Amino acid sequence: KQSKLKTTLGRLNLVNITSYDSKTSVGTGWGAHVGTDFSVCVSRVVGVGGGLRISRGTVQFEDYGGVDNRKVGGVQASGGLRLKF
Repeated sequence: KQSKLKTTLGRLNLVNITSYDSKTSVGTGWGAHVGTDFSVCVSRVVGVGGGLRISRGTVQFEDYGGVDNRKVGGVQASGGLRLKF
């Protein structure tokens, strides 16, 4: 079976991983976000809307090699149907 893979894929290196070490890192930091939301009514009861939120921050935590600063955050966009009751 191994020779068939080598023929199909060319050169192939196979690795058998028997164990590994892992570490969970926990950190805290500061950040900020800004957002907006809008709605457009097409009738008395029904409308459409959307929103946009931008978040940015930095988290500091201890890693394998010492202290690590990571930038976190991102952009979120949303949209949907709005109903008034």
